[in-house]
Amino acid sequence: MTLVYAIKRCKSYGFSQSIKIALDSYDKNELKKDVYLICDENRKNLFPKNFKHIDLNNIDEKQLTTKGIVFVELANIVNEEVKVAIKNNDILLINSHINDHPQEFEFLSKGELIECQSIIKNVYENADFLKGKSMLPKFYEFTRIIYPILKDTEFKLNLLRILTEHISVKELEQNYPIQYESENINKVKSSAVFKDIEIIIDEKTSGKSTSMYKTSEEDLKQASLGNSTQLEAFSKGMFTVIRGRKSANINNHGDQNHDVLDILARNGVVCTPESLRNSSLDKLMSMLEKFSEFEIMFIHPSLMYKNIKTEFPNEQGKPEYNMNEGELIAVVFRYLCLNFFGYKGIYDDNQREFEFLF
Repeated sequence: MTLVYAIKRCKSYGFSQSIKIALDSYDKNELKKDVYLICDENRKNLFPKNFKHIDLNNIDEKQLTTKGIVFVELANIVNEEVKVAIKNNDILLINSHINDHPQEFEFLSKGELIECQSIIKNVYENADFLKGKSMLPKFYEFTRIIYPILKDTEFKLNLLRILTEHISVKELEQNYPIQYESENINKVKSSAVFKDIEIIIDEKTSGKSTSMYKTSEEDLKQASLGNSTQLEAFSKGMFTVIRGRKSANINNHGDQNHDVLDILARNGVVCTPESLRNSSLDKLMSMLEKFSEFEIMFIHPSLMYKNIKTEFPNEQGKPEYNMNEGELIAVVFRYLCLNFFGYKGIYDDNQREFEFLF
């Protein structure tokens, strides 16, 4: 028996890592028809000229036909200049300075100088080495003398923290400010079109968003203390992704089919903040509702796979992504499922073949 949706406006949906992969997932003849594009204004020239660029804040309904293919660029990779901490082996600098300027350390005996060097080396290797400890004034004077020659950003910040607890560091901060170096890096940046979609993420998590991710004991502990990202998101009216769920926990009486709801639970975005009603994604869904039939392809470089394309929500069609970069993918997937698919899963011959995949 084949189960199908009686009414299905979204004929297919997909996610791709790049514009090229997204375009390659369609036949060239298909892309000669009515094709629509949602992206930043300065990015539209990267797509074929026949694509109709849509401004979600000012949709011209005369542009829309009854059927169409829609490409949506959620994010792209940009090269940005960022400030990063300077890394340097400052212990070598300190030892060299002591050898070249012994007169600066005459207030210390030979044994005290060796001990100060040893403590500083330990602090360099372990920022918490002196945590909870109090040193003699001679050590703080030693630290104050060597501070101006240091280059390692994190080491200097740590020494300032140690000194602040015992002496004034105002002069050191003014005369020898903390320095960073510039570095150009490739960074995933959400399209300005969707800048209103704010997502709180837990920066302690990393890796892929696959269903193998399990909520840790620390996550549960933080939640019980009221410090979890989900509580913060709810209080600020922002989206968040709650990972680790296996299902929607709906009581199953017999062989019931709640597959799409279970997929949405595993997807992790469980609600839409009230303050984000009529957001850019709401406007996108409203635009899609004007088609009698449409296909849609989302583009995001943090997608775990090169490309996904399917006709209905299923486990293989649930997009996975690099955590702390691609959470917008999960939010979009929730919107699409809620607006254009029922809560029951679809089973056809192709779906049965997936049962044999590991």
